[in-house]
Amino acid sequence: MDLQFFQQEYLWGVTLWRLCLAAALLLLEFIVRPVMRRLVGAATRLGKESKKKWAEEFNRLMPKPLSLLVTVLLWYAITRVLDLPVEPLNVHLVVTRGLLVALIVALVAAVFRLIDVAAGVALRKAEETESRTDDQIVPFARTIAKAGVVVIVSIAVADSLSVPVTSFIASLSIGGLALALAAKDAVANFFGFVVVLTDRPFIVGDVVDVDGTEGVIEQIGLRVTRIRQFDQSVATIPNQSFTTTTVVNHSLRKKRRIRHQVVLDGRATPDQIEAFIASLRTQLSEVGGIDTATMVVRLESMEESGYGILVQVLTTRPDLGAFMEAQEAILMRILRLVEAQGLGLAYPARTLFLERGEDPP
Repeated sequence: MDLQFFQQEYLWGVTLWRLCLAAALLLLEFIVRPVMRRLVGAATRLGKESKKKWAEEFNRLMPKPLSLLVTVLLWYAITRVLDLPVEPLNVHLVVTRGLLVALIVALVAAVFRLIDVAAGVALRKAEETESRTDDQIVPFARTIAKAGVVVIVSIAVADSLSVPVTSFIASLSIGGLALALAAKDAVANFFGFVVVLTDRPFIVGDVVDVDGTEGVIEQIGLRVTRIRQFDQSVATIPNQSFTTTTVVNHSLRKKRRIRHQVVLDGRATPDQIEAFIASLRTQLSEVGGIDTATMVVRLESMEESGYGILVQVLTTRPDLGAFMEAQEAILMRILRLVEAQGLGLAYPARTLFLERGEDPP
């Protein structure tokens, strides 16, 4: 067989054997796609059967970037095989660099998805531990990992495109002052994040009050912290605020205070007041979930409308459900006791008593 036939040059001086090999690679690209779809389908079924969460996430996140990566690799190989001309226009350089950038982008997308899968595994492991510090570290580590990949890839792309990276980095020092001023808030927010991570004034899931914004910590980011308020709206607070603002963490308290003032109307006698206080103490000691040792039931004030009795107790369980349940039980016992002893509660009103006497001379 005469192999000189395959050495003949055709389009742009490309030999026949190179054209045939490029066509074979192009055909391979069309064959690889359905094969990859079958492999992904089999992997998806395997993940469902194994009931592994990471396998499901891998099958959901990885097929598209892997398919793109294989496609770009094959096209890059085709351009290398064709040995495109460099004169009068350097087609080989333009196409090769374009595909190299596409290859790097596809590789970055695949690495990003792998980071997401690994972060999902780490986050589920963190949820199994009692400490919630690792719940905050995992999203931070994921962000840092992706940022590191972007920096490394950016330098690699710039180097492949013959961009003078060293000169570019040196030029940053010229505008260093302007950059520092522009990034002042970003740096302050980052250090605020470090303070939150180290001092731990709160963690994800805590109920906090930050300068009047009250809710549940939903996410702690590098720049901002998101709080889910009780009306289900989301408040975004810059991290630098936590270095100067008082943060009240309701989740750190071991007990919760219930405080009310019961005002008996002015017709109550001293004996009735004493009997009411003694009975109320007995009634409250029977309520579950309160600390009877710190219970306070005392005559506190004498007002225009009546006699103020302070009722103050601490719940042994600080969660909102137990607090509301104990408070309702206490208020109902107060109402029933007032009714049982024939007393009345004073309301914001003024009663005028007229006493009949002799007419002035």
